[in-house]
Amino acid sequence: ILGRSWEAKKRKAEGISTRHIEQLYETAMAHGALGGKVSGAGGGGFLMFIAPPQRRVELIRALDAAGGTASPVHFTQTGAESWSF
Repeated sequence: ILGRSWEAKKRKAEGISTRHIEQLYETAMAHGALGGKVSGAGGGGFLMFIAPPQRRVELIRALDAAGGTASPVHFTQTGAESWSF
């Protein structure tokens, strides 16, 4: 679903992708990612990929070599949460 969503977004929003983004996406797909997409706004977003746990290290190393930076994420059972100050 992530991959199809990303392809559809690129067709509808001209300029959403760059050569570097496409290179990182192709690298990720070649090194274990099952899908991915861009998220965020205003040119300050990020690429998000999903991959099997056994391919994680390979994927991180490949993205690092291609100029990307991996950041850990964690899923919760409660969904999105917000805080009030």
